[in-house]
Amino acid sequence: MTGRTTVILRQFVAAALAAFVYSVDLRSGFDVSIAVLYALVLLIGGIGQSPLVIRIWMGICAGLAVLSFLLVHWHDPDIGSVLRLLFALVAVAITGALLTSRFNIEAMRAQVEHSREELRIFADSVPQLLWAAYPDGRYYFLSRQFTEFTGVSREQAIRDQNWTDTIHPDDREAFLEEMRAAYRDESEMRAYFRVRSRAGDYCWMYWVAAPYRIPETGRIHRWYGGCANVDAQFKAQETIRELNHTLERRVEERTEELMQSEWRYRSLFQDRNIGVIELDLSRAKQSLDKLRGDGLRDFHAHFAARPDEFEAMLLSIRTLDLNRTYRDMLGFDDDSVRELLGHSPGENRMGGRAILIRVLEAIFSGEESIGGTATIRDRAGRKLAIAYAINLSPAGIAFCTVVDISERERAHELLLQAQKEMARANRVATVGALSVSLAHELNQPIASMSVDVETGLRALNAPKVDRDLMARLLDRLSRNTQRLAGIVQKTRSRVTGRSQTAASVDLCELARETVQLLAPDAASREASLHLDCDSDIPRVEGDPVEIQQVLVNLIVNALDAMAGQRIEHSRVGIALRADGDMVRATVSDTGPGIPDDLADAIFQPFFTTKPDGVGMGLQICRWTIEAMGGDLKVGNGPEGGAQFTFSLIAEEPRRI
Repeated sequence: MTGRTTVILRQFVAAALAAFVYSVDLRSGFDVSIAVLYALVLLIGGIGQSPLVIRIWMGICAGLAVLSFLLVHWHDPDIGSVLRLLFALVAVAITGALLTSRFNIEAMRAQVEHSREELRIFADSVPQLLWAAYPDGRYYFLSRQFTEFTGVSREQAIRDQNWTDTIHPDDREAFLEEMRAAYRDESEMRAYFRVRSRAGDYCWMYWVAAPYRIPETGRIHRWYGGCANVDAQFKAQETIRELNHTLERRVEERTEELMQSEWRYRSLFQDRNIGVIELDLSRAKQSLDKLRGDGLRDFHAHFAARPDEFEAMLLSIRTLDLNRTYRDMLGFDDDSVRELLGHSPGENRMGGRAILIRVLEAIFSGEESIGGTATIRDRAGRKLAIAYAINLSPAGIAFCTVVDISERERAHELLLQAQKEMARANRVATVGALSVSLAHELNQPIASMSVDVETGLRALNAPKVDRDLMARLLDRLSRNTQRLAGIVQKTRSRVTGRSQTAASVDLCELARETVQLLAPDAASREASLHLDCDSDIPRVEGDPVEIQQVLVNLIVNALDAMAGQRIEHSRVGIALRADGDMVRATVSDTGPGIPDDLADAIFQPFFTTKPDGVGMGLQICRWTIEAMGGDLKVGNGPEGGAQFTFSLIAEEPRRI
C-alpha cells in the first residue's frame, strides 16, 4: 500500500469517526463526554499532515462539538454540559498543538539531517581530512579523504577507534600524549606527524584540533579538526635546508678561495721584482664593442681615417693602481704617483703608447691576454726595456705585469753586435775563400782557352786556313766552356749544397722563435714584428737552421728597407699559410717596395743596394730554399712595401 493510499484511508476513517461521534452526541443529548473522541478524530486525520490540514481538522472537530452542543442545549444550557464542551474543545486544542509540534519537530529533524548530509558532502569534497569527536575524544566522523589516503575504511576506523594505527611508530606515542594533554586541558592542539599512505610510504601531516563549547555553560560539546598533507612542503623545506647547507659550505669554500686568491694577488702585487699596474679600459672597450657590433672589421683602416677618435679612446684609459716596484721602475715617489693614478697612461711620461695600441687591438679582436717586449720611458725620460704580460677581463680591466729587462737587452744587443761582426767577417772570409777557389779552379781552363784563341787567330791569318785545326780548336773551346760551367755549379753546390740535417720542422714555432730573437732589434729601429700563423699549418721537412737563417735574412732585409723612411709605424709581417701540399711563408714590410726593374736583379750574385752589402744574401736564400724542393719569389704588396714569399713541401702525415 502506497503512502498516498494510506493518507486517503486515514482521512476517510477520521471523517467516519467524526460523523459517528457527532451522531452519538446528538442522541445522548450531550450528557456524556463522548465529544472528547473528537481528539481521536483529530489524531487520526492530522497525524503526519501539515499544520494547515491539522488546523482544518481542529476546526471541523471543534465545530461539530459546538454545533451538537447548540442543537441540544441551546434553550436550556447547564453547567455540566458547558464544562463537557469546554473539555472537548481543550482536548482538541491540545491534540492539535501536539500534532503541530510533532510536525515541526519532524521538519526540524529532516532539516537537521539535510544539513548533516550537506556537511558530510562538504567535508568529503574538501582536499584536507576533516574529523569530529565527542568531548571524551571518541571519533564519530572521518571524511572520505581518510580512506582515500590510508586505504583504511573510515567506518571501521570509527567503530574500532584505531585510526591512530596509521601513524608512524616513531611519531605515534608523542602525538597521543599531546592529544591526551589537549583533551585534559581542553585546549587547541597542533601537531606534525607521519601517516602511512595507501601505497605503504609515510607522508608528513599537519594536525589541528579545536574544542567547540556550549555558549551557555562553557562546556565542551564537540571536538573538530582537520589534517592536511604537508609532505611536499616538508620535503621542500628539507631540500631548502640541504641547499642552504650546501650554499653555506660553498660560500665558505669560495670565501676561502677568494682569500687565497686575494693573498696570491697581494703577494704578486707586492713582489719586489715584478712591476704591476692595473688599468681601466671599460670606456674604450664599450666603444670597440659597439664598433665591432656595427660590423667593423678593419681596426687599423678605421682609426687611420679617424686619428682624433683614436686619440680620444687612448685618453679614456685610466690607471687604477700600481705597485711600488713599478713606481720605483718609473722613478715615481709617493707624492708624485698621483700623476699616474686616475689619469691616462698616455698623459704621463711612460712612453708605453705602442703597448696601449696593442691592448686596444687585442680588445677589438677578442683576445684575453697578450704579452711581449717593449721600450718605455721612466719619469726622467730614460729608456727602459721591459717584458710585459697583460690579462684582460670581460669588464675591461687590464692587469699588467712588467719586468725590467734592460740589462738583459743590453747584453743581448752586445751579443747581436758580436754576431753581426762575426757574420760579416765570415762573409768576407767566405767571399775571399770563394774568390781564391774560383781563381785557382778557373785559371787553368781560362789559360787553355786563351791559348786556343791565339792559335785560332794565327790559323785564320795564314794564307790557307786549316779547317781540321779550327775544328779541333773549337772543340777544345767547347769542352773548356763546359768545364767552366761545371766549376761554377760545383762552387754553387759548395755554398748551398753542403750536407743538410733533414728534420721535421714546425714552421710556426720556428717563426715564433725568430720573431722573439729579432724583436729587440726591431724595437730599436722603432718597428714591430707581427706573426700570423694558421692553426692547421702542417710540418715541413728540412734543415731548421737553414730555414731560420732564411727568415732572419728576409726580416733583417725588411727592417733595413724601412730604415730612414717617414712611416708612422714601421711594421714587418710574417704570415704562414697552408697551400695544398706546400707551406707558404710571406715576409712583408711597410717600406718603399721593390722597383720593377730590380725585381730580377736582386737575386743575382753580388748585387746589392746597401753601401756595405756583399750581394750574396738573397742568392744564398734562394739556393737554400730550392735545395729543399721549394722556391723563393718577390713582389710588392697591394698597399705598398715588399713581399718575399718562399714555399716548402709539407711533410706527409704519418700513418699508424
